[in-house]
Amino acid sequence: MISNFAYVDPAMISVAGTSILAIVVSISASFTIFWSKIKKNFYKALKMDENADRKMEEDLVIYDEETLKQREAAATEDISDEKKE
Repeated sequence: MISNFAYVDPAMISVAGTSILAIVVSISASFTIFWSKIKKNFYKALKMDENADRKMEEDLVIYDEETLKQREAAATEDISDEKKE
């Protein structure tokens, strides 16, 4: 008896591959979220700060020329006020 189930359509392979990839990505994302929650609770239980060794960069602020002149004028006034006192 010959079976008709031997043919595998190329589109079926594509769908199966995409499905497998989606499952792998969702499992890894779930594991990452789960692990971060465990780590957060661990740090909380031990009363440790997980951000203690992290260095924060200063914000980069770009001003237009008018605002920059106003800030320089205000800073100059602050300096002159300090000298008077």
